[in-house]
Amino acid sequence: MHLHIFGSSGSGVTTLGKALAIQLQMPYFDADDYYWEKTDPPFQIRADAITRNNRLVADLNKTPDWILGGSLDSWADFLKHEFDAVIYLWIPKTVREARLINREKERYGETLSQQSMDFIDWALAYDDSNRSGRNRQRHEQWMQTLSSPLLRIEEDMEVEEKVTMINEWMKSI
Repeated sequence: MHLHIFGSSGSGVTTLGKALAIQLQMPYFDADDYYWEKTDPPFQIRADAITRNNRLVADLNKTPDWILGGSLDSWADFLKHEFDAVIYLWIPKTVREARLINREKERYGETLSQQSMDFIDWALAYDDSNRSGRNRQRHEQWMQTLSSPLLRIEEDMEVEEKVTMINEWMKSI
């Protein structure tokens, strides 16, 4: 099984991916680990395209089953034909905002840096179709190009509820 999960920042992609990985006993790979160089603070330098794509493919090829989380449409679109199933997550902006603020505070401390504030502002603009880069409209267009079954989860619910929903859905595909 090759499962892809993606959505807006703060929608729960990584949390759900890791929970499913435990439940389904398969490895979880996060797109950010390939897209970005390892830096401190993180997410500062984009990895070389050829290197990151080769690393990602090599890691995915090490195991017959995997879960890959994160947005791929702009840099790893070539993988979309590898997916057996795709899950798209979206939750309201207010919920994402609270999650993103909490996540940034957990990572970097109670006082948010300008970099954290800029990231949160960028992430919260996901629903704005006029924004360049990753946005909901671009993801909607990308979903139209997928040949694998797609499950859209567009409400705020507990991770366990999502896992149950996904397990039931996967029985039907």
